[in-house]
Amino acid sequence: MTFVKSSCYYFHRKYLKSDAISNEGVYNSVDLASRLKYLRTTKGMSVRSLAKEAGVTPSFIYQVENKEAAPSLSTLKRIAEVLEVSASFFIEDELPEEWFIQRATARKKLITGQDGLNVELFTFAGSRVKRLEASIVKLKPEAGTDRYIYNHERDDFIYVLKGTFEFKLDRGWFRLEEGDAMHLNIQNPSAFRNPGEQEAIALWIVSPTSIEQLFTTGSHNLREDKHYATNGSTEFAPVCQSE
Repeated sequence: MTFVKSSCYYFHRKYLKSDAISNEGVYNSVDLASRLKYLRTTKGMSVRSLAKEAGVTPSFIYQVENKEAAPSLSTLKRIAEVLEVSASFFIEDELPEEWFIQRATARKKLITGQDGLNVELFTFAGSRVKRLEASIVKLKPEAGTDRYIYNHERDDFIYVLKGTFEFKLDRGWFRLEEGDAMHLNIQNPSAFRNPGEQEAIALWIVSPTSIEQLFTTGSHNLREDKHYATNGSTEFAPVCQSE
């Protein structure tokens, strides 16, 4: 019995804050809520679907994400299993590498539905991702689109890594060559294209993100549940395919 008590005390001191224990169970007040919300949203899961698969109520998931309740260890394990991570992801003191580093092979490829247009999303874990969202946009020669994956009010920062992009703004078409950058906060491009003979690649950053916009305003956007791939991954089908 002494060993069991000391082991529980060690677990409590190592993984939890003494002031972060609720009547519901164990809880890391610094990271668990933001990690849970991030993993759920990037997998395209609603609160209701996560709750159903984990065997809890939707209101309980809402409370955990808002730091109003805490899961027991057994409940946390079930939630982690649904989200395809280990329970330690939620309670380790040190952030995992995925929270601040993403390898080139780990970017999430979006389903654009349009030939010649490829988008790869940077999906860093952590609550700070809600303040901006970055992607790599690739256009084959002579490819283009008049629709893109964001329709909320935002700032756009676009940096051309390779080739040539042309963007249609209110005043007409503007060309950006390799090394050029553009920052838009009053208007959004209504179309863009690659007029060159080689693939064009750009780093495209928006702030706030579509996910944050959904949380803060309650309004939906192009990243609705129906646009996520059926496998539950962070791949989704933005409505940027050709007409």
